[in-house]
Amino acid sequence: MVLGAAFPAESSAQTPEFRIDGIASNPAAVHAGAGLTIALGTYVRSGVDAAIGGSEHGISGRVDFVNRFHLDPFRQHGWAPYAGGGLTARFDDNRTNRYYLLVLLGLDSPAKKGIATSIEAGLGGGARLGIILRKARAERR
Repeated sequence: MVLGAAFPAESSAQTPEFRIDGIASNPAAVHAGAGLTIALGTYVRSGVDAAIGGSEHGISGRVDFVNRFHLDPFRQHGWAPYAGGGLTARFDDNRTNRYYLLVLLGLDSPAKKGIATSIEAGLGGGARLGIILRKARAERR
């Protein structure tokens, strides 16, 4: 039995990612995190990220649930924009947990050696700017 024949091609569409984000909020924070994204179709990716870091109040963290819509899912152009939205939960020392809607715009780079870099700007519990590294296939985002 050939192992590749047992799983459909889209099962490999699960994409790990690693990220660093700066969040301008009260309190401002810097988070490093990891997540997993799954292709829901040709244009849409859905995923979850968990991140931890620090703020002026001490340890800070968050969990994001995000859906992204890619304008160039087949990597026909080097750089390609995407937009997304979802929910984010923020946790800071000595503060109540907070939940926000999340909107974002991003720009994917070309894939090199199986890795693609993205730059993201968004709003959700404050303005945020992030750099993301994702496992990438040469023919798909």
